[in-house]
Amino acid sequence: MSDGGDFMNSKNFKDKLKAFFKISNKSDNPNTSNEQSDSDNKVNNKEADENVKYKSRNAISSVKKNTPVLIVEIDIIRKLIIILSMIGFDFSTMLIDTFPYKTRSLDDEFFERLEVILNNYMKDKPSEQSVAVYIILPNACVSNDLINIPTMKRGQMSSSLEVALNSSYKNKKDLIIRTQNLLSNKQYNTYYILSIKKSLLARFFTSLANCKMYAKYASYMANTTLSGVFTLKPKYKNHTFLFMDIKQDVTYFSFSVKGKTIAHYYLQFGYKILESQKLVYENMIIDHTLAEITVLNAKEKAKSKQLTVVSDEEEDKEVDANNQDSAVAQGKVLGKKVPKKLPKFMQREYENTEEGILFENFRIFMKWALLTIETYNKKNPSLKPEVIYVNMPAQYNFILDKVNEELSENGILFQPFNVDLNIPSSLVENIELYGSLFMNNHNKDQVF
Repeated sequence: MSDGGDFMNSKNFKDKLKAFFKISNKSDNPNTSNEQSDSDNKVNNKEADENVKYKSRNAISSVKKNTPVLIVEIDIIRKLIIILSMIGFDFSTMLIDTFPYKTRSLDDEFFERLEVILNNYMKDKPSEQSVAVYIILPNACVSNDLINIPTMKRGQMSSSLEVALNSSYKNKKDLIIRTQNLLSNKQYNTYYILSIKKSLLARFFTSLANCKMYAKYASYMANTTLSGVFTLKPKYKNHTFLFMDIKQDVTYFSFSVKGKTIAHYYLQFGYKILESQKLVYENMIIDHTLAEITVLNAKEKAKSKQLTVVSDEEEDKEVDANNQDSAVAQGKVLGKKVPKKLPKFMQREYENTEEGILFENFRIFMKWALLTIETYNKKNPSLKPEVIYVNMPAQYNFILDKVNEELSENGILFQPFNVDLNIPSSLVENIELYGSLFMNNHNKDQVF
């Protein structure tokens, strides 16, 4: 995320800004509203889309009663290709198929494997001309950023945003960039920046087209998740919140500010840890191997430097010692993981019951949710969520009552999402699939 402070004060920025103002200085009215800023961005968004072309002549833009629907989701965290099929909006005809893959994500081999999976899937399916196809892209395909622009005249706002984008995105010509005005006040406007590589987006559309699947719309998982949330709970669109989608083996965070998706995050574990009858230690469920190796290497490097002496007489000893230390370091292998327990005086007391252990294990989710909120609160206090909505199996909802007993400590409510929903439970657990059907109804600027 970028706050734009040092950049805005730089001489280079001011020189570029003056050059822009000589070309465009059309309005004397200050732009302090979201509507004005959003209209300024439409031209940029249209120009960004011009180079992404694929075979869309057969794409279905709307779903009717008897229209076959296919939703293709690429989940690179779980390494799954998930395909939902149904007729119109008749959920009784819905089928969800999952296809695991083992290739590295988003390389040539991955796209080859994707086409094999889709071709095999489409062998006994209806003619491609009659199918409505939607794509759910991995969150990793898009980049999210926030940029603060000082409040000024309308034409100057648009120009200064363009200068900031040109400075921040050196490969701007290779990207589709969408901008949205999130917050405005007398001092500055906060813009949300979404970007994706044109070539990557085109590759997805082309791969599907090669399998006779012509997609009209695509968006990324966090955005389709929130589209599902807004469809089922329209009032949520007017609020700022963090959405925790706790699946069996993974958890996805989606951050919404007044109906706009601005951030996403994921955890390497899901509600499966709540099924444990024992306390779960975080280091046992999160893979920090690279971080641990980095720390070990840093320690070895520090030890090596400690052996260095100034005296020339010790030079031979220094070399021998370094070589020996290096040899030891090269032979080191990370040992088997063991639970990292805090000293007894730092441990929190808990009820040694089934519910007590369940609550303690849920605290791991709480920790990461609160850390995510704190990160954005430090960057911009106006982005602090009002509530955290939790989507997990209904049998665990009672935990949230106990969580909210610590409201004074947490500073925010945790509320269950999966209450009074009139959709199949399989779609509640895969809310992003449901939301993809309505991706063009909500937050359209983040739909490709």
